[in-house]
Amino acid sequence: SESLASAYGRLKIDKLLSENEEKYRNLVETLNEGIWVVNDNQSTVFVNSRIAELLLYDRDEMMDIPITNFLDQKSTQILLKQLKRKRSDSKKQIDCTFIRKDGKKLFTLVVISPIKNKSEDSHGAIMGVIDITRRKQMEKSLKKTLNDLRRFNRIVVDREIRMIELKKEVNNLLVEGGRQRKYFHNDNEYEGDAE
Repeated sequence: SESLASAYGRLKIDKLLSENEEKYRNLVETLNEGIWVVNDNQSTVFVNSRIAELLLYDRDEMMDIPITNFLDQKSTQILLKQLKRKRSDSKKQIDCTFIRKDGKKLFTLVVISPIKNKSEDSHGAIMGVIDITRRKQMEKSLKKTLNDLRRFNRIVVDREIRMIELKKEVNNLLVEGGRQRKYFHNDNEYEGDAE
């Protein structure tokens, strides 16, 4: 009777574990963010479907491949530096550029959290990956608009400075010719016609 109760208890525990595992799997797969897990060698041990979708790969194609194979050179250096900080307990947040299967860039925000065992030894990392490509495109567009506005401002300011210089020259010529100044500025000169 005791072994029957013990077996029944194990079945209940297995069922609960299975249900919890299914809930966890559903949560990970329905996130809008990518989840990427690497081992100590930076090889991929897990990616959720969102990562595969973002990079245009099948999940199976990504398994056992170093995450650095999917990054541009600058992001590879940044990510490796963060992954080598094994003593760090804190999460690190970095911008990374991934290269999709079609060769296009995918700009992301990556949150890195080390995976540690009971002895606090690092055994890889779990990363949350957020697509920020639209934000980067908007930043680029805003930067271009800002540069255009600065260029326009320089043209307008340069034009105004030149107009002031010309008005000074006209006033000097008028005064030299015995006539009244034509332009005034702040009760001085350069803005408008003298009355």
